[in-house]
Amino acid sequence: MYISHLKIHFYMKRNILFTLLSLMIFNTLTARNLHYKSNLELSVIETSYVANDFISNEFSPVLLPLVLTYSVQNTTCSSSTDGFIVAYASGGTAPYTYSITGVVVPSNTTGEFNNLPAGTYSISVVDSASNTISQNNITVGNASNPLIVSSNTTICSGSATTLSVNGSTNSYSWVASPVDPTLVATTSATPIVSPTVSTNYTVTSSVSTTKK
Repeated sequence: MYISHLKIHFYMKRNILFTLLSLMIFNTLTARNLHYKSNLELSVIETSYVANDFISNEFSPVLLPLVLTYSVQNTTCSSSTDGFIVAYASGGTAPYTYSITGVVVPSNTTGEFNNLPAGTYSISVVDSASNTISQNNITVGNASNPLIVSSNTTICSGSATTLSVNGSTNSYSWVASPVDPTLVATTSATPIVSPTVSTNYTVTSSVSTTKK
C-alpha cells in the first residue's frame, strides 16, 4: 500500500488562491488485482489584499508672500540730487522688477535708485509671477543744516554787534547784503559788524543758512 500527500498553492493574477489540499492515492496491491483510489479536494479562496510596490509622495513648495522693505538717504544739501532709495523684496517668485514714481520715475532689477532730488516717492515691486506690492509716501528729504547762528538782532544804526556760527569743522565764509564794509573777518566764527542799514548776513560751510 502506498499513501501519498500533495499540497500545491497557486497565485493567480486575479488574487485567486487555488489550494490543492490533498491528493491521496490509495493503492491496494493484491496478488491478482491492482486497485487505485484517489481523493481530490479543490478549494478556491478569494483574497483581497492591497500591495504597494512603490510609494510616491509629491511635495509642493510653500510660496511665501511678496514683502517689500526699503531704506532712504536724504540729500546732502538743499539743491543736491544725491539722495537715494534702496528697495528690498523677498518672498513671491524671483526675479523682481523695481520701480519708483515721484520727482523721477526710473525702474531696474536691483532696487537701487541713486541721484534722487528731495521729494516724495512710491516704490513698486513686481515678481516673475506678476504679483505686485507697493509702498507710498516715501520721503527723500534735504539734509538738516548743521550750522547754528545767533538770533536776529535789532541795533541802533552804527552800533556794533557780534555775529556767531558753529556746527562745522570746516572754515566759514560770511557775506553781507547789502554789502557791509564793516564785515572784515569774513572767515571768522564770530565777526563783529556795525551796519548802518538793515542787513542780511549769510555764512556758508558746505551748507548755508541766513542771519537776518
